[in-house]
Amino acid sequence: MDAFAFLHALRFRIRRHLPTWLFDFLFSLWLRIGKKFLNAYYYLKLRAFKKPTTVTVEHGDVKFQICIDPKNGFIDEYVFLRGAYEPHILDLIQKHLPSGGVFFDVGANIGQHSLFAAACLKETGQIYAFEPLQPFYKQFQKSISTNGFNNIKIYNFACGNSTEQKQIYTKFNNAGGSSTFKLWEPDATNTIDIKKIDDMFGDIQKIDLMKIDVEGMEYAVLQGSANLIARLRPKLIIEF
Repeated sequence: MDAFAFLHALRFRIRRHLPTWLFDFLFSLWLRIGKKFLNAYYYLKLRAFKKPTTVTVEHGDVKFQICIDPKNGFIDEYVFLRGAYEPHILDLIQKHLPSGGVFFDVGANIGQHSLFAAACLKETGQIYAFEPLQPFYKQFQKSISTNGFNNIKIYNFACGNSTEQKQIYTKFNNAGGSSTFKLWEPDATNTIDIKKIDDMFGDIQKIDLMKIDVEGMEYAVLQGSANLIARLRPKLIIEF
């Protein structure tokens, strides 16, 4: 457990045993002083993250390796500093993906959730991952090879409610937040392919769990996979 996770857990343990006024005072003191020291620690640690590297991620009893790159910004930096990204989502994957299960990772980014699922499945089952941005796609492929996973298939296109091409907008400090919606002035613009899951996987016979995190395109993904979802009734984890 890294410093941030430890302090987060400690906060809730302390709260159970202190009067509200005392807890509120100590917590406000932490926000004013302690958090600044922790941020300074992370800043100094991040200075060592200057080139692509491979790190080991551990969450519970699951361990795997992942390739990260400082040019991607936030998510890769988070993994470098703190380890597992979105641990609450990893908990849901481990809970709801049975041995031999099938997992769809729509919006895979650098592949952390799929790699975690593969490590949980231990060479059983199958993972279908979708990532339209070439740098993430290639980085994810390298992580798959590094771990020797044979149960991940990765596709270099986005999922939606039509077959088309669209522009995707990227900010360099958080490439993982790239979106087909231009909500800010982008640092880069790329053209990506979009396809319907129903068209590509209409004959598939099993999906246990589907994670959809596509920066505003979630409803379009649901529309483009409506027949498959209605037929197979997978559990869904959706960013909103």
